[in-house]
Amino acid sequence: MEGSLVTSLPGRGMPILKNLLPRMFHRRVILLLAGVGVASSVLGIRMARMASGSDQALMAAESRLVRRQMTPTVRGRILDRLGRVLAQDRPSYDVAVSYAVVSGEWPREQARAFVRKAYREQWSELTADRREELINRAAGVFERHARSGWEIISATSGVSAAEVEKTRDEALGSVIRMHEAIGARRLRSELAAFRSRTGRDPDEPEMASIRRRASAPLREMAQPRVILPRVSDQVAFAFQAMAEEQVELRPLGSDPGSRAVVRVERVPGLRVLDAGDRDYPLDSMVIECDLSSLPIPIRGRGTEPVYLEGVASHVLGWMRPVWQEDEQARRDMLAADPRESGRALLDLAGGGERDRGEYLAGDRVGQSGVEGSMEHHLRGLRGVRTRSVDSGVVEEIPPEPGRDVRVTIDAMLQARVQAAMTPSLGLASVQDWHRSATELPNPTMPTGTPINGAAVVLDIDTGEILAMVSTPPATPRLRRGDPEAAFDDPVNLPHLNRVTDRAYPPGSVVKPLVLVEAVKRGVHTFDQRIECTGHLLPNRPNMLQCWIWKRHKVTHSSQLEHDPDGAEAVMVSCNIFFFTLGRRLGTDGIRALYGDFGVGRTWDLGVGSESPGQAGRGARGPDLELGDAIQMGIGQGPVTWTPLHAACAYAALARGGVMVEPRIIINDPRGGRAGSTRDLALDPAAVRVALEGLRRSVNERLGSGHMLTFHRHGVREEEPIFTTPGVRVIGKTGTATAPDLTVLVPGAEDLVEALPREDESDGVNPSEARRADSRGREVVRSGDHSWFVVLAGLEGENPRYAIAVVMEYAGSGGRVSGPICNQIVKALVSEGYLRPTASVSGMGGDGLPRKAGQ
Repeated sequence: MEGSLVTSLPGRGMPILKNLLPRMFHRRVILLLAGVGVASSVLGIRMARMASGSDQALMAAESRLVRRQMTPTVRGRILDRLGRVLAQDRPSYDVAVSYAVVSGEWPREQARAFVRKAYREQWSELTADRREELINRAAGVFERHARSGWEIISATSGVSAAEVEKTRDEALGSVIRMHEAIGARRLRSELAAFRSRTGRDPDEPEMASIRRRASAPLREMAQPRVILPRVSDQVAFAFQAMAEEQVELRPLGSDPGSRAVVRVERVPGLRVLDAGDRDYPLDSMVIECDLSSLPIPIRGRGTEPVYLEGVASHVLGWMRPVWQEDEQARRDMLAADPRESGRALLDLAGGGERDRGEYLAGDRVGQSGVEGSMEHHLRGLRGVRTRSVDSGVVEEIPPEPGRDVRVTIDAMLQARVQAAMTPSLGLASVQDWHRSATELPNPTMPTGTPINGAAVVLDIDTGEILAMVSTPPATPRLRRGDPEAAFDDPVNLPHLNRVTDRAYPPGSVVKPLVLVEAVKRGVHTFDQRIECTGHLLPNRPNMLQCWIWKRHKVTHSSQLEHDPDGAEAVMVSCNIFFFTLGRRLGTDGIRALYGDFGVGRTWDLGVGSESPGQAGRGARGPDLELGDAIQMGIGQGPVTWTPLHAACAYAALARGGVMVEPRIIINDPRGGRAGSTRDLALDPAAVRVALEGLRRSVNERLGSGHMLTFHRHGVREEEPIFTTPGVRVIGKTGTATAPDLTVLVPGAEDLVEALPREDESDGVNPSEARRADSRGREVVRSGDHSWFVVLAGLEGENPRYAIAVVMEYAGSGGRVSGPICNQIVKALVSEGYLRPTASVSGMGGDGLPRKAGQ
């Protein structure tokens, strides 16, 4: 080409050639260097990738040269305040098999991986039919090996092959049903989200994508499934040794690919899981009760054993099988707490991390109570046993047991309180003497019906809860973690901790609180008297009545022969006095009163759900009106609180107006408000008057909490409610109008609803029960809640303990809750909390209890 160019330009070719050659040479050099550069770059990239791939391959190879096994740990204990063990792990083991083996997918998965490796050089040349033939042949070998594994499991455990197969099928079926249910839920959620986002239905490709996401595998499909639960130690150790054994297989027999040998587990997918049972050593107890200390109608000689089940069950909570959401909650906890993640996360050879506390199949998790709130504290960290396949060297990271938790509860005091509230003793079952001589029987609570209720004992100085009893106790089925057990009994609700999670109308127990708040807000003076007229509204004698007027058509002014002052009004529980203070406080003052004493607040105690109570209608209706404030002055109307609110409020009075946040977990690692104080700025003289009213209520003849009266064989008999020598008890009864408890009629769902009573706003406590309402619900409980809240201490000294008792739909506070309170006081003496001969300091020189810090 160059020659033709030169000859085509005769006479001018030489100059052109001279100019052209340098340019062509430079261009070729540049192109050559560029080509070399590109080739070098490509080569460098490939070498870097090879180096990186080499590192990854090396790490992967190293990871295949070790066998890593997690070794079991134990959950921390729960101890009472004196160190008694309330909950502990009892070692036990489950034998499990990987989901791939259980589902039957393992043989084909192994066969596919093996054949690809054995024929990796010829794989691209094999036809699809040839590949499938080889995979099927290898799968047959793996299938026979899997069957031999099931036979070994049967022989080693002594469980028949048929039973093992049945358990395997049930385990598989439960996961399949779960996957179908969750998949359907995911599909509905994905479709709803798509329609919300786009405003239309998905087309076919979009629908296929949605279905793929909805059918994504569950976490349970990657976890072993339990085949033999709770095996003996001997069987567990035999399987643990077996889990490390391997055998060689030649899946293709005489085929040229048979030169490839694969090592597999002797029993495919075998795992031994730590399944430590949770043991509650004091769950069942026998308490000897002194029959001579009971009220006259059921009094006896000597003692009687009361058999208890579920002691402290609502405080401790219970365990349940692990759920998919639990692992996400644990990951969130580790992400938020570097100290915990530093303890739990293990760096693995080959990269990645392993949480030594992760939830695995067969694990159990705290469901409620302290078991639930302190789950991450109680949960231990597994150990790790690493064995080198080529050298046989074994390295171990020992397990870390869970950390113990100590609670403020005294187990023996708790048991004695529960014994007093056990229906078989007689105090917590309906008795004829629970009613006054003129009172009609409650048709929803015939004689002998067990009475549900709650009691709490609070240390006034510290705010520590010494006993927290809710009846009925949690059932064995609940404590086994059955998620459906909570719906077994919609009337008695044994899963409910009534001390903290059920709010009740407080009734007359709030009257001393209303008194001190009225003085604080300047609407009353502590020495002012108010006439009891029998009914608040002069022209409406059937509304807003005093209880004494309703029953006997007399007034407290006539009974006392003068108008009552604050202490006397508390003593005789005069409704007119406290209706008047409620009206003076008005809606803002009455709401502030209940807020000051904790209504609307919870405590985060760590024993499960907590009700804040309510002072007002909230979302149910309009805000408070003056009529509501009047009713709330006697603890009725739109107001509720829990027994713990009541105990804390009375303890605040005993401290001179200082609220101390209660606690039940000692040194709670979660932090919180436990032990913090809040001064209510109450008038000291008003507090003195309120406490004097509480003293007179229990210790003087006209006091509403002083005497039990019985009519037997036409004879009237009396005895004091509190009968422990050397112990000073002051307190207040309450008989609170309660909403009916209803359940749906048969054929509908067993849901429970508390309906407001039509006559709730008039201060009347009717004994008639409406048997059914217009919505087809049956009334199963009707009547008044029985309250008694007291402060107990030694004679001449400050109160030490606040006790609150409520018994549902039981009627009179004095006749029902009073004798139970009396037994709790005696329990405090029996367990050494009150020693009548001991000398205790702490009384202020003015006779008032000292405030915290004074």
